[in-house]
Amino acid sequence: MIQYHFIEELPNNLHGQPILISWIDSLQFHQIEYLLIKDRNMMSIYEIRYKESLSPFKDALIRGDMLAVGHQDYFYLFDLTTNKHITKLRVWGYFGSLYREKEYIYIADSYWIYCINKYGKVLWENKELGIDGVIINKFTKDEIHGEWEWDPPNGWQRFIVNKHTGKWL
Repeated sequence: MIQYHFIEELPNNLHGQPILISWIDSLQFHQIEYLLIKDRNMMSIYEIRYKESLSPFKDALIRGDMLAVGHQDYFYLFDLTTNKHITKLRVWGYFGSLYREKEYIYIADSYWIYCINKYGKVLWENKELGIDGVIINKFTKDEIHGEWEWDPPNGWQRFIVNKHTGKWL
């Protein structure tokens, strides 16, 4: 089972340098967090540089040879085989959660949901969901069921959107 840990300091037993996944333009930023991935006897570490802390939410998942990471106000897709950046997407407000459904990755931020394919292409985005958080609760064959915060605090409302287009149902 793969374990993901976001840490602020490098482990003492690290051999080599962490791999930068926040793209070369992030080297100007001084805030750094590391993503430690453990799987049986393997340990990998990735570096994420960011300008400012906007959100406590962060998430990572591996889908095939792709590492998907949501952190602060960005989503990154990174090819683990070639160690190359696939895509960098600035999310609206702050990153919320990652979801995997079949061959797609869904990103929820403070306002929207994005659907990304394995090549990092945004297939659709729904810009009409919330103002302080979006949560996906379940996927059906053609639908995404979730909740969106419209009137904070505790103003959560349910939604259903088309899984293939992102449009309201």
